[in-house]
Amino acid sequence: MTSSKTLIAASKIFASLSLTGTKLTSTYHFDDIPILNPTGPTSPVGVYRTLNFPGFTVGTSLPASLIGLVPQSGTHAAVFNLETELLTLSPVSAITVQNDGSTTKSFALGTFFYGIRVATQESLVGLPASGSIVAKGYNAAGALVAQQYFPYKFTADKQGLTEGKSGPQFTNLYNVTFSLEAKLSVAVVGVLDSVSLYTSTS
Repeated sequence: MTSSKTLIAASKIFASLSLTGTKLTSTYHFDDIPILNPTGPTSPVGVYRTLNFPGFTVGTSLPASLIGLVPQSGTHAAVFNLETELLTLSPVSAITVQNDGSTTKSFALGTFFYGIRVATQESLVGLPASGSIVAKGYNAAGALVAQQYFPYKFTADKQGLTEGKSGPQFTNLYNVTFSLEAKLSVAVVGVLDSVSLYTSTS
């Protein structure tokens, strides 16, 4: 049974969202984006629903016989590193409102699931790697208003993603960039899935 305290807290959250003209979008799972090449991260995410994902490509789930990261839900996840940025002709990996015809003015970053793995040809295949995903949020004026590190701990049998909870400063954003700080000297890839975003048209 849901407690009265939980209901009151939820009502306050939705009241706040309503007052600011913000609505909760459905969680971004990336499962409905076609995979052009199942053996490599060559399908750009691009404009997806109401937001743009420059620098990101789509990775698909892997055979059980291979070591890698498993998407949080479905069969697809978004992946990023220098290779995907070069592929998509983007200087950064980001989530942004900047796309033609969009009515979205700003957004807030909610929870998401993430992981880091050693880079290989296959988009989700490779040993998990310890390190951090660094998220930086910018407003419409281009000012940095939020920054947070999301550590990922390597274990020999780990194939799942870790839940990340962004801080309250990740609101009223124009874009959020993602970068990697790994403890390995070899190339690594960041993986995101089940990303919850709040968008505003005002």
